Amino acid sequence: MIALLATPLGRAAAVLVAVSLVGAAVYGAGYWASSTATDNERLKDTVEAHETRNTIDNDVGSRSRRDVCIGLGGLPDECDELRGVEKATQGE
Repeated sequence: MIALLATPLGRAAAVLVAVSLVGAAVYGAGYWASSTATDNERLKDTVEAHETRNTIDNDVGSRSRRDVCIGLGGLPDECDELRGVEKATQGE
């Protein structure tokens, strides 16, 4: 084995193997760093979406059915029917 490394072809093969190992290590480190950064960005986006959803849920939950209907583009006359339903269910 040592005699093979003493020849020019053996040295070239050893250099090729060493360069390949270093290249693979650099590639692996870059891939891992990129993957971690991507995971962090996804996590930040998920947290933001969750916070936005909670804000919307709280806003909608504090409104009456009629107000939600109007907020979604319903006409007041159409949405007034929901007010009557609310009054009827609240009285029961």
